[in-house]
Amino acid sequence: MIDTKWVAAAAVTVCMAAGTAQAATYTFDFTDSTSGWQNTLSFASLEDPTVKVTASAGTYSNSNVVTAGDARVRTWAGAGLGVCGDVAGKSNNCKDKDHRIDGNDTNDLAMFVFEKAMQVTSISFSYFDSVFVPAKYKIEKTTCKSVKWGYCTSWNYTYVLETPSETIVDMFDLFLGTEYATTDVVEGRVTFSDLPTVLSFGIGASGKHDAFKITGMTAAHIETPAAVPLPAGGLLLLTAMGGMAALKRRRKAA
Repeated sequence: MIDTKWVAAAAVTVCMAAGTAQAATYTFDFTDSTSGWQNTLSFASLEDPTVKVTASAGTYSNSNVVTAGDARVRTWAGAGLGVCGDVAGKSNNCKDKDHRIDGNDTNDLAMFVFEKAMQVTSISFSYFDSVFVPAKYKIEKTTCKSVKWGYCTSWNYTYVLETPSETIVDMFDLFLGTEYATTDVVEGRVTFSDLPTVLSFGIGASGKHDAFKITGMTAAHIETPAAVPLPAGGLLLLTAMGGMAALKRRRKAA
């Protein structure tokens, strides 16, 4: 005898499968070619060349106010993407500038715009490092070595630690749209698991010692289909369920 409970569960499964969201992940590589300084650069995903992201450059203030300005963006084969953030009125300024995204002088920002809303899942970096800052000492008087006419004429001195040594690692600032989102440590690859879906985002540097290039990124596009009618097979399944239930009732009545 056919178990109608199992049939009902199968029908529910058919209905649920019809409305399942589909996610596609795309990879963008910024290391495969060398470009000149440009206002914008477009990159096709490795999975589908019709899915693209456009990169540009800007700056932002210490209060995280983003300015597009006259900044430019560039790539180097094998190295990644960098920006030149302070070129206004200085056509040759990019020749001498540190070509990484850096926070020295201006806060550089690499900005990316998708053709359709995406959820950024990872960013890959290169040309980052850490800076060792040695300890700082100051000299202080300790005891008097000699006294003349009631006054100390010679002192003993000692070095007193003022600031301990430290290692400063590169940090990046993440913007979603033009809104500041978070700050994190730069690594070879930084992954994200819960960022919202956006059309644009930015990666910047604001600390004096922060500097890096971006080699690539991954992003996911999640398609959430609208409610769809029950497939024909599902309708047949529900019809069969109704018939079997009615037959079962008639047998019990007999």
